[in-house]
Amino acid sequence: MGNKAKEFDKIAHEIFAPIYPAIAKQMLDKAQISEGTCLDIGCGSGHLGLAIAKASNLNIYLMDNNPEAIEVLQENISDQQLESRAKPLVGDVHNIPLETGSVQIAISRGSMFFWEEQVQALNEIYRVLAPGGFAYIGGGFGSSQIKKQVDERMSQINPDWFGFVNKNIGPEQPLKWREILSETDIPEFDIEHNSYEMWLVFRK
Repeated sequence: MGNKAKEFDKIAHEIFAPIYPAIAKQMLDKAQISEGTCLDIGCGSGHLGLAIAKASNLNIYLMDNNPEAIEVLQENISDQQLESRAKPLVGDVHNIPLETGSVQIAISRGSMFFWEEQVQALNEIYRVLAPGGFAYIGGGFGSSQIKKQVDERMSQINPDWFGFVNKNIGPEQPLKWREILSETDIPEFDIEHNSYEMWLVFRK
């Protein structure tokens, strides 16, 4: 198993842990959907998707294109005894291996900043959404207080931490993503942005 996947999982457990239940609650409150299928895209070791599973009755597909991350994910699913509702899925956002209209909620935290073809990826997410389905795609920390806690620890590990965060969710990013979204098949969307998060939000 790759050391990198284990290293990311350790940071998720030790530093980012408060983020996931906060974002899960925020997303579920906005979606007003608590049953059906949720797809967590670029899930890594699965912390956000598993938080959603614990806070709802949704069945979760946890998708990542890194087999090493999927191995760590399988351990986390087992540790949290969520095998009946959480399923690992090896796949890429540019060609999601699910049927059209099969997903009630699509969520992704942090992966969109690494997509090679953003328009294609967003169109794929829209394709797999069921009618009335909800997508919450972006990055964030759950609250300004949690972000401050994470910032304090991550800036000790990564000297360019604040530059990395600004590059992804800084003040210039909403305009960039609005232009990208305008090129997709998604007819209506919103961008939620503040000092600690940015989310692309749309329904089908």
